[in-house]
Amino acid sequence: MARILYLLLLIVSCNIVFAQSIYTDSLKIELNKAKDDTSRVLILADLAYYHRFQNLDTGLVYAQQSLSLAKKINFLRGQSIAYQMMCVIYRYLGNFPIALEKGYLGLQISDDNNFINEKALSLMRIGTVFQALGEYPKSISFYHSSMHILGPEKLVRANALNWLNMGSTYIQLDQIDSMWYYNK
Repeated sequence: MARILYLLLLIVSCNIVFAQSIYTDSLKIELNKAKDDTSRVLILADLAYYHRFQNLDTGLVYAQQSLSLAKKINFLRGQSIAYQMMCVIYRYLGNFPIALEKGYLGLQISDDNNFINEKALSLMRIGTVFQALGEYPKSISFYHSSMHILGPEKLVRANALNWLNMGSTYIQLDQIDSMWYYNK
């Protein structure tokens, strides 16, 4: 039984990596075709995000390129998004202080400029860092703030991630009833 489960996990993992590779290849093509710098900033941020599982160093390079270009053209929304990608990647690298620093920079830009979606995503990503640090009440607070900003109809995928993140946080707190509530 364990061998079958291991084989199934291996197949699923290969499919995910292959699908991500196809997606990142198509993003590279789009990057080469992009005519305006704002599109390039967003594509670079997407490349950073999709490299978070394959190659963190490459993802970080894309995030830094995205931020550099966003700063050069004064594209504040792009700066916020690039900082969010850095937050994600530094969290996966285990560098939580830098992850929080980048997350808060993205949040500050979003808050100052009333970028609602970026603010909500920054809050969620900061929450994941606090969850990784074992600071569960703080992470739950950030997830709640993110969901409150989004409301039920906006960024459905982000809200679903908030709910799942809260559920997994409540597992860590051994509060199974709350976990069931959020994972429903």
